[in-house]
Amino acid sequence: MDEPSPDFSFSSQTFRYWEVFLSWLFKYPSRCYELAENKECQVLENPSESLHKLGKTYRFCSASKGITCRVTNKKKDLDETCRILRLIYNEIQNPQLCDFAAAEVLAKVLAYRELDEGDTIPIPTLGPDYSVQMTNYIVDEAFDLWNKIRAFGLVSADYHQAPPLLLFRGTDFSIVREGGRSSIISDLDPKGPGRSLFENAEKNLHSWLKTVTAVQGKARVIGHSLGGVIVAYTLLHEYTYISSKHYEASYAFNFPGVSDDLTERWKALPDDEKPAYRGFVCRGDVVSKFGQLFGEVTEISLRKPLSPVRAHEQLLFAEPMCYLYKVDLEEENNSSSRQFYSKLQQQTSSMIYEFGLKFLFPN
Repeated sequence: MDEPSPDFSFSSQTFRYWEVFLSWLFKYPSRCYELAENKECQVLENPSESLHKLGKTYRFCSASKGITCRVTNKKKDLDETCRILRLIYNEIQNPQLCDFAAAEVLAKVLAYRELDEGDTIPIPTLGPDYSVQMTNYIVDEAFDLWNKIRAFGLVSADYHQAPPLLLFRGTDFSIVREGGRSSIISDLDPKGPGRSLFENAEKNLHSWLKTVTAVQGKARVIGHSLGGVIVAYTLLHEYTYISSKHYEASYAFNFPGVSDDLTERWKALPDDEKPAYRGFVCRGDVVSKFGQLFGEVTEISLRKPLSPVRAHEQLLFAEPMCYLYKVDLEEENNSSSRQFYSKLQQQTSSMIYEFGLKFLFPN
């Protein structure tokens, strides 16, 4: 992979000023999460130099995100995504890190491709013995959740090899695309980010899950940002169809939290009916400070503090080393920083909603 050009454009300088401004506006200590009392740290080392270089391409010398968290419909970008997934399988020997890295690429890269039904995607998956195997998945259905906000249902080419996969796209910060505008509107839903969006799409998602799980077994769900909170809603409302096997865990990355009533719904589920689920928040990310968290939540940090934008979008498991801490949910959900950011988000959403967005949400 070629090294990025060292030339710095006007847009890159503008983006850097924007990073500095957001970092000043949202102070770093308020963007950290309350950790479990023992604060045990799991250190994951990624040996792949190729993946390190990939991580460096994110906003290296321009305002562009490359293919990370950016919607494109070019075939070469899908081919590059498949190459990255093969790279993860070939160069990461640690099964857990391989699973995390692959899931993050699915959420932050593959979900932003314009996939067509019948497309084949190679995806590293964990087996019952926690060894990694490469599974060829086929795009079974491309969903339009609402106004071209995409999700994708994938099934294993070998029905008995791996579980079905439901992949949700995160926010697309492009006002020139209908799906981008719709996803930004959904982030501002006063009922909670993405909640009306999920309610609009639930019937179709339920139908697909019911059909494919009858043949292939229970599914996994994966998403980032707005897609991550849709994962949460799916876990809570469609848990009957989501795998409870730990080697088939569902993942949400950099996701906003949910309302109190939904965290209570999760607590009320019998333990043997709860899906296997893990949420990843990044130290420095503001988005995951909204709402309430549930399930098993892990904070990821790198050697250096990240700006709010980078903490939200960067491929964390492509870095040479990352640090994982368990989040203390009770302390975090009651923290002053979470109360501040949640109130700010609710007030902003309500104000914008009342001034005109109420007519743009799905009925």
